[in-house]
Amino acid sequence: MKKLEQLLTASAIQDANWASDLLAHMSTNDDDAVEAANEVCSAILAHPDAVAHPRWPELVEAAINASRDFEDVAEEVYGERISFEDDEGGLCQGFDGYSTTYSVAQLLGEKTTRVHPEWFDLVLALMDFSDCSEHQAPVVEETILPAILDNYPQWDQLIPHVLEFDPHTFIGDLLPLPQVLSHPDLIQWVEPLTSYRMMVDAVAHPDVAAHDRWRELALLVKDDPSIHSYSEYPALQKLLQERGLE
Repeated sequence: MKKLEQLLTASAIQDANWASDLLAHMSTNDDDAVEAANEVCSAILAHPDAVAHPRWPELVEAAINASRDFEDVAEEVYGERISFEDDEGGLCQGFDGYSTTYSVAQLLGEKTTRVHPEWFDLVLALMDFSDCSEHQAPVVEETILPAILDNYPQWDQLIPHVLEFDPHTFIGDLLPLPQVLSHPDLIQWVEPLTSYRMMVDAVAHPDVAAHDRWRELALLVKDDPSIHSYSEYPALQKLLQERGLE
């Protein structure tokens, strides 16, 4: 098996054992695998030749799975198995160093990786893996937001998964986008979120306020009585009054 640094060049991709050697580095179930997976994601897996390799999805999945199990690491650090939620020793605050999900999120945010027919499924796999405290990753910001900005053809099919995975980031980062505001399913997406504090700021956001569908959103949100007690509500209320809706 070649050393990792020998596998991180475009010319190395042509070697018949390239993928197998990378998998070996990412499958040792220790800190070396985490380090290798993070380096592989940032250094080579976004290269067009790597994406075109028949085993590229397998390599991305291996990078995700290289993340360490919190209880395994806790046993090494503390001498006993402790869950992330029960940890009081500080390991939970620095566990990013034992995870690969951030690097994979950045990798799948690269335009070169979006051409792969399994990109969508890999994003869902990353979201599923990241939907726990120890492996949380900014998948919406790093992966899905760039896809929407580049008008990835299936971006709207990701939104239901985003709403389940991270509704706050949907409200804060995706809702003000023109592609989202113009989508026919906008109200369907937003209806379950009308009581969220962030929706007050979102409807008052300059890009939202300037959009043709502002009135639809405003009427939907303003009728939710729970938002009236939020400290942010007066700014929205002023806008509603100025536009004759209050």
